[in-house]
Amino acid sequence: MKINGVKKVLFSLFILAIPFDNYNIFSQFSTSDIFLIFLLFFLLINILLGKSKFEWNNVNTLLIILLFWFILSFFNSENLDISLRTLITSIMVILVVYITIYYNDSQKALRNIYWIIIVTGIISATTGILQFLLYKNLGIILWHPRFYYSDLTNSSIFRITGSYFDPNYYTLYLIIPMILSLMIIVEKKFFTHRERIYAFFSLIIITIPYILSFSRAGWLVLAVFSFCFVFRRLKITGRFFLFSLVIVILITGIIPKLFYNLVNFNYESIMQRFTIAIYSLRTIFSHPINGIGLGVRIFNPYTGYRMETHNTFLQVGTYAGLFALIVFIAIVIYIFYCGSKTYKKIKGTQDGVILEGYIWAFSSCLLGMLTLNGLFLKHFWVLSGLVMSYYLLIGKGKYNIESIK
Repeated sequence: MKINGVKKVLFSLFILAIPFDNYNIFSQFSTSDIFLIFLLFFLLINILLGKSKFEWNNVNTLLIILLFWFILSFFNSENLDISLRTLITSIMVILVVYITIYYNDSQKALRNIYWIIIVTGIISATTGILQFLLYKNLGIILWHPRFYYSDLTNSSIFRITGSYFDPNYYTLYLIIPMILSLMIIVEKKFFTHRERIYAFFSLIIITIPYILSFSRAGWLVLAVFSFCFVFRRLKITGRFFLFSLVIVILITGIIPKLFYNLVNFNYESIMQRFTIAIYSLRTIFSHPINGIGLGVRIFNPYTGYRMETHNTFLQVGTYAGLFALIVFIAIVIYIFYCGSKTYKKIKGTQDGVILEGYIWAFSSCLLGMLTLNGLFLKHFWVLSGLVMSYYLLIGKGKYNIESIK
């Protein structure tokens, strides 16, 4: 098998394994970790043999700076054991960006991985649907679903988690293949009838467990994405109508009522997150240089014990300080800049649609990370690498722009 064939297989297996990160081998490494190590060794071997060369770019520089602050934070940690494991995880997810760029160095590779992500989404969604059917029909509990007592309904809610063991992280993953499938459906000019049928099937399959997860964060991300996506595709008249509709909804009190229902769906969770956010901000400004240590949680006086920040930006800030947070924000802004600049150049092509899908997925994932600790989510960094791959392809002159009329 040629080098490009091996690259394609290894990276595809890595993508397919990401939704199953909760299943560890030898209680240390997930399946995707194993494939990530294989990908890294394959890359190093090819560099040593002279078949590939080590290439650097601005996003790698920013990631190294972020890693530098993480190392400083490690030495300041009150729990070196947890911080060491978190530092190793940090190094691995940072490598995901470089490896994604290396293994997706052509138009064909970027198009293929688009479909691999959709297939992986169907597989992950199927685990959630199977989880729901087995519980409802046979009473079998599979893959650690969540049962929450809702103050709103005064009843216990069965929340689908699929292979993620957590409904919020589950939806944060499913939103990616959902968006990629939607792009194929709406941009029918660039895809065959068969491809659009497959994408429609994918969208339906993924939406079912997404809704049944009863994830407020997931529902909010989907609502915001849907509004922005529709708004962007409308002309001026349509945008005015949509904006007017939102104003009417606000006046009639539908939104406040919906907000009330979301809050009272799990009131205790809302209060825990609000309190931890306040104390996380205090921690960031009281430890601006190197934080309190990687992996160290914040004490929440509302609960009486330490908790995660439930916000990726606060997570970075509390772990490694204010300067690390600034670097992380700079990475996000730079990826958006590269993505938007590249999209303007390839708009009106199939690759333009694919890149737009990656950018929408990246944005939605980032929005969901405002309610979760998502710094170490591999699919977020994979999306970052895919957006950068298009940018670098054009910068190197390797991209052939073909407008499809």
